[in-house]
Amino acid sequence: MSTAAPATKTHSLPLLAATLTKSVPLALEARLLTFQVESKARLEFLAGQFIRIEMKLNGSIVPLVYSIASPPGEDNRFELCLKVGKKGSPADLLCALHEGAEIRFAQPQGIFVLQQPAETMSFLPPVRHCAHPLHGPLADERA
Repeated sequence: MSTAAPATKTHSLPLLAATLTKSVPLALEARLLTFQVESKARLEFLAGQFIRIEMKLNGSIVPLVYSIASPPGEDNRFELCLKVGKKGSPADLLCALHEGAEIRFAQPQGIFVLQQPAETMSFLPPVRHCAHPLHGPLADERA
């Protein structure tokens, strides 16, 4: 789960639009929010990346950073798992959104990502070692 982490400065990345398609309670104080990205271009991200959402809070646009909870996919969706915050907090405002509500966010960012597994390696035991009892001095004694 993630709580709001206010960004310290404004970034110049272009903003995209996403619509809340599902909001599911996971526990008393946690929700899973699913967003559909409006762009025709595929939303690409890696496990471990985050997005920056811009929300209006107390009359000002505030950039908020949330970790993406869903695995990468081809359906232009992403999920956020949020802990409901105090009344009026950014997390509380996001959790209070109704299906169909739109948010503005920047492309996924971050370099602390899940590393792709190395290519599969094959292990071949030394053949001579495995075949030793069948050939060699011990095989001659058995015959």
